[in-house]
Amino acid sequence: MFFTLIWDYLVWHYRTALIAYIRTLKNIWWFLHLFFTPGDLLLLPLHTHWSQTSFITNILRVTIEISTRVFALIFYSLGLGLLILLGVGFYSVWVLLPIFIIASGVVGALLVSNSLILI
Repeated sequence: MFFTLIWDYLVWHYRTALIAYIRTLKNIWWFLHLFFTPGDLLLLPLHTHWSQTSFITNILRVTIEISTRVFALIFYSLGLGLLILLGVGFYSVWVLLPIFIIASGVVGALLVSNSLILI
């Protein structure tokens, strides 16, 4: 009974939960990619419809459009970088978590047994 509980936990921990985690990371990546659409930001032409207003208005409009695209690419890169760093970090912690739990249980049992011997 006890060993099947441990086995079920390990199956959940290393198979079911990791698959769900990878799916979540993939969904976040797709969200970033579809929200910012870096291909459209880089490849779509600028709106170069020159209106009949002043030259300065047209230059400001193009400048704002270029700066908006640059900031969107920067936010996309930052989001993707954070996704990769945090994703790998949490994945590593998740994989090693049962080892940490067992090690802290062993260390706690040793500390308790040593304190009982001293008393």
